[in-house]
Amino acid sequence: MTLDQLLILITVAQQKSLTPAQNLVLGGAWHGQTYTRIAEQSIYEADYLKTTAARLWQMMSHLLNVPITKSTFRSVVESYVLTQEQTALIAIYKKDLSQNLILGEAKSQENWAMRESGSRSRDTACRVPTSPPKRGGIANFPFPIDSSVANSADFIEYPSGPVALESPFYIERPPLERTAYQEITKPGSILRIKASKQMGKSSLLLRIFARANLLGYETVSIDFSQADELIISDLDRFLRWFCSILSQKLSIPANLDHSWETAMGSKVNCTLYLQNYLLKKINRPLVLAFNELNLLFKYPKITQEFLTIVRSWSEEGQKFDPWRNLRLVLLYSQEIYGEEPIYISDLSIGLPLTLTDFTPEQVNELAALHRLPWNSAQTEQLMAMVGGHPALIRLAFYHLVNPLNLETESMTLDRLLVWVATPLGIYRDHLYDLRRHLQENPELNRAFQSVLAADKPISIMPEFADRLASLGLVKIDANFAVTVRCKLYRLYFTHQQYSEANCFGECQMADRELSLRERLQQLEQEYEQSQQFCHRDPLTNLANKLGFYQYIGAYWSKFIEHQLPVSLIIGNLDFFNLYNQRYGDSASNACLKQIAELLIQNVDFPGKIVARFEPEEFVILLPGVAADEALQVAEQIRELVKDLGLAHDHAWMGGLPDVLTMSLGVTSIQANAQHYPDSLIGTANMALEKSKKQGGDRTSFE
Repeated sequence: MTLDQLLILITVAQQKSLTPAQNLVLGGAWHGQTYTRIAEQSIYEADYLKTTAARLWQMMSHLLNVPITKSTFRSVVESYVLTQEQTALIAIYKKDLSQNLILGEAKSQENWAMRESGSRSRDTACRVPTSPPKRGGIANFPFPIDSSVANSADFIEYPSGPVALESPFYIERPPLERTAYQEITKPGSILRIKASKQMGKSSLLLRIFARANLLGYETVSIDFSQADELIISDLDRFLRWFCSILSQKLSIPANLDHSWETAMGSKVNCTLYLQNYLLKKINRPLVLAFNELNLLFKYPKITQEFLTIVRSWSEEGQKFDPWRNLRLVLLYSQEIYGEEPIYISDLSIGLPLTLTDFTPEQVNELAALHRLPWNSAQTEQLMAMVGGHPALIRLAFYHLVNPLNLETESMTLDRLLVWVATPLGIYRDHLYDLRRHLQENPELNRAFQSVLAADKPISIMPEFADRLASLGLVKIDANFAVTVRCKLYRLYFTHQQYSEANCFGECQMADRELSLRERLQQLEQEYEQSQQFCHRDPLTNLANKLGFYQYIGAYWSKFIEHQLPVSLIIGNLDFFNLYNQRYGDSASNACLKQIAELLIQNVDFPGKIVARFEPEEFVILLPGVAADEALQVAEQIRELVKDLGLAHDHAWMGGLPDVLTMSLGVTSIQANAQHYPDSLIGTANMALEKSKKQGGDRTSFE
């Protein structure tokens, strides 16, 4: 068997083309190169290539039913005799390849099926497709191995950074990818990709490079975040750095001292270095990407000079060799605003591509890839909180599939969304980074606060609007009016705005040391004053579940800071469903109001919060209260509820009290970073369950 035949079999087995990393590993191993040597000739780290190789050897061992390692790879392949089925697969692949790329067809069919099923019934739960629609040819043949060997969905990588080429969780946004792939085949072309952070620019670039590698092109990405500020601020130093980095990434010795002539100027030197040295050396198309181009923008003159030279390279590439081999990709997240409008016009070059939010159909597709039981109502619920933000949606799915990462045995969408806008939610790092950026830019922060305070889109300075959009915090409509991007940001930053001004009275009372009791009282007052953010239960006027979680999430760090014991009491009315059936909704509501009033009057601790979770369930958080005292409070509540004497006629069941009673569960911990509030509630529920199993009308502790 030849190497080319093996590559076809692997492509068929994976149901997708080999990635650049896989191609590099196979080519290097075939020629006996070490992983270190392969890495030196590519953009990949040696450790990453080793991981890629390990998966390849395992896959090929299954594929050929022969143990394969790096050292035995070539000898095994060359001595392997193809089966009749494998020979047929290769022949059909070659025939189909001239008509359509198999990977692209399979993917488009899968996307089509997802969209069709979504349009037919928006309430139908998404399922992992067992196979795409088949159109004859190679798709009708049984695959040599289970494709799950190549891409197992049992392991879901944590969504951080670009979506790896090997990952099954990349969602295409047609016609974006196809347009990009077509553009890089054009001599002198420029792709201009603008999107806010974490929208998928780097993931798209990986796939553009993969397509370029399949076409036999060189690919180089230059990340401007790797350049020191001293370098970026000076044009000559910057262009010399650029030429040196490009030489290194192309594995061509830098020849700057010999080529750089001071009298000719930096731009001419840079151009001639590429024209007469680098492009001639490689003698094939080069896709050159400038990542984080926006880091240049705070140096308007440097930006202007650099973009002018880039424009000239593109124009030369449409006419003359060797510039015809150059294709450029510009990736950035912010427009240019300076004193001269030429800065903006210089960036208006090439083909612009905009990365859009996920559609509901694409969210459904991603849910199916995560093997989640999912429906359109859940899609609407999640998108109502985070919009179509790709990174935030994928992170939510990751935590729904991997609940142990939240230190709980199960995780539902409802439960996850309760936490998202708090410092303990799954987006805490993302939200903290945005908050820090705003704090470091006071003028930008003031602009965002004006958007946050408005109940409809407003106009702000274009520079601020675009900078906020580049962070992903706002949306800009067709009339250039600005609004907060999603509910998540509105909830979090509104609460942070209030907390920074009032938290524990630190601003107003910095001149004196507060006692613990005073601090907790201020916390409780702050909560009472911020009910527009911490929601109320309309029947009892207690906090509801969302209000409770927002409160505890916002102030858990304060409990840790002051080394407080934190106790939790959960009380559940016994046989309340029977009470409701016997006396009706009106009497039941009146009963619940009485219970709520009883709790408010008799639970008097600074920093406490009393909430109603379920129709008959009440939760009390007591910061600064130890276990013994919490048990006394719970037992007092049990007696007081019984003393209300609310008649409960269920004598027909036998052996039950003739008045309404309450069972309670109590737990207490020392607040620390290892104990999430969610685990506190879980332990209190275990104690409550113990009380219920013992017949009710009692208090238990866990």
